[in-house]
Amino acid sequence: YQHRVHGETSLTLMSSTAYSRMGSSEPLLGKGAENKGQPLKADPEWTGLKNYDRKCQDILFVLLFFAAIFAFVSICSAGFAKGNPSILIKSSNEIPDTARESLKAKMRSEFAKNVGRMRDQWRVMLGTLCLATVFAVVWVHLLRVFAKVFIYCTLILGIGLLLTVAIYMVALGGEQHNKYLKIVGWIGIAGAVVLCLVTIALRKKIDLTATIMRETAGGLEHNPSLFVIASGLLVVFFGFCAFWIYSFLYVYTVPDDSLRNGLYFNVFAFFWIIGVISGVFQYTVAGGMAGWYFSRGPNADAEFSPSVASFVRALTLSLGSIAFGTLIVAIVAFVNFMLEQTKKKAKNRVVAYIISCFQCCLGCIQALIQYLNKFAFVYCAMYGDSYCTAAKNVHQLMARNGFSIIIVDSIAAFLLFVGKVFGTALTVLVALIILDKRNEDISGLTVSLIVVISFAIFHIFSHVLGMGVDAIFVCYVEDLERHGVNGKNLYANRDTHDALQAHYIKRQADDQ
Repeated sequence: YQHRVHGETSLTLMSSTAYSRMGSSEPLLGKGAENKGQPLKADPEWTGLKNYDRKCQDILFVLLFFAAIFAFVSICSAGFAKGNPSILIKSSNEIPDTARESLKAKMRSEFAKNVGRMRDQWRVMLGTLCLATVFAVVWVHLLRVFAKVFIYCTLILGIGLLLTVAIYMVALGGEQHNKYLKIVGWIGIAGAVVLCLVTIALRKKIDLTATIMRETAGGLEHNPSLFVIASGLLVVFFGFCAFWIYSFLYVYTVPDDSLRNGLYFNVFAFFWIIGVISGVFQYTVAGGMAGWYFSRGPNADAEFSPSVASFVRALTLSLGSIAFGTLIVAIVAFVNFMLEQTKKKAKNRVVAYIISCFQCCLGCIQALIQYLNKFAFVYCAMYGDSYCTAAKNVHQLMARNGFSIIIVDSIAAFLLFVGKVFGTALTVLVALIILDKRNEDISGLTVSLIVVISFAIFHIFSHVLGMGVDAIFVCYVEDLERHGVNGKNLYANRDTHDALQAHYIKRQADDQ
């Protein structure tokens, strides 16, 4: 079949048996019982990302969201006017004044020393920020080149570490005659064996994950502005959390009970607003990756900056869809919060147990909705759909490729978590070595800031990578089903497409 990328045409030969099994309408990743949904209708003129003629979706939920923000700000303003957080700080009469003053002076002295050391070491702090960024960029590039090796090394190291700790606990339990340590150790050994068997069974899905991650890393290298936008949204997130806590102290100390009850609404607003911030991030990454993916084909309609354009659309045309999806999560989270408050006041253990069961169910529902929202926001970013239309598309996607999506997402999440921890540890280690070589005193505050800075940088990169994997997966499935396996207008990278096709043919041959 013909495959054209960037104007280049290549011919790839397939056996007639393999091609007959790979009909142009059959989804690449659907298989057996998993393939229950109807593939998308083939459309040679389909251009993927919809850049123009979008409409403002779910306007009602935009209005509701802004009304919630207005109510939240009104409650906070009343709290600032009438609250007095100083009443929460009570002086202790058990400590003599002289001892109290001495303790305060000592604490001020130690804090001043730590701040002084940190001020003298500001170059190291700045260097840590730059070093963590460099390490993260190198990590993304290595993922693009050695994705499969990284995944297998991560899994092997993880299983080996679990097995080592489990064997040590069994040995230690035998020496100390502690049966609990031995039980936990044997459970760990059994878990390591199970993980090893699962890794062997899912080795083909691991190859699929490596291919998708390699494509994602390539997309991120062409979308550096995604990391800038993600960093800005992270600052907004922490800024809002700090403001919410600050306002909570004032509203909580208001003498008026009716106004203090507004704290319940503030809790709900907290869930919704942080959900919208997270949704804007997911939408932006999905739109940026989709814009890059669909800018490579013969029918491409590229934008000046897919990431910036996606961010603007997230705050304008699709804000209602994001607010709709996150509102559902916020309602479930708030109900769970209210059940927790009720359980604390319950005197009957049976009632508390029943409430705990309800909370467990709600927690599962919340996690499921959040998981589906990720893919719904991908469709919103690609086509400008309303939330309900995007949710319907996600349902059909799951029906066709649900198992593959879950496995790819899980393996990628585990790899990114290990990479985040390893990158943070490496950055902190290098920073501490530099401080030690300079013969400087290392304060606890300095180390804490180095850890926080390093972890934040790697968290941003890993979060963008994780969402990018989901977006690329959806883009490839849509691309393949719209153009067919032998379509000449496929947007997919030639090497990636050939690798995925080889993976599919090998799997089909193994099934025969």
